[in-house]
Amino acid sequence: MKAWLKKRFKNEEGFTLVELLAVIVILGIIAAIAVPSIGNVIENSKKDATVANAEQMIEASRLLVTSESPNFTDGSLTIPLKKATATTDGYGLIDNGYINSFEDTTGADYDTASKVVVTKSADGALSYAVYLKGTEYEIEGEDEGSTVSESEIVRKKVKGSDN
Repeated sequence: MKAWLKKRFKNEEGFTLVELLAVIVILGIIAAIAVPSIGNVIENSKKDATVANAEQMIEASRLLVTSESPNFTDGSLTIPLKKATATTDGYGLIDNGYINSFEDTTGADYDTASKVVVTKSADGALSYAVYLKGTEYEIEGEDEGSTVSESEIVRKKVKGSDN
């Protein structure tokens, strides 16, 4: 048996250096293609999470407006995500229990300036617009701190820290 194994392995040849280098080059090309694609998927998922949080704020504001029947001054009502201080009058989505505290894509709390603006038209229809600022991503209009209407909250409107 020992002689047979010795004879068997004596005739075996390994891979050549060229074959090993070819495999390494192919793996490098695959990695060069895959890594940026994975980075884009991760960034898009963070933007989608920001959009979902903005939509969650609008739904919580709808619930607040329906249940509390607040008075609209000048046809609009600003509902902050969280009251600036405990003594601040008005509504805070987190403080009043309409939304659980949620975090941005880095695990930090959203900026206290985050808000939903509810506008009541002359015919009584309500429209919602949101401003949401996180550590990495934010949803805002053209001007800093301005809101984006409910129908315009899409991934393309999410601004990143690199924009």
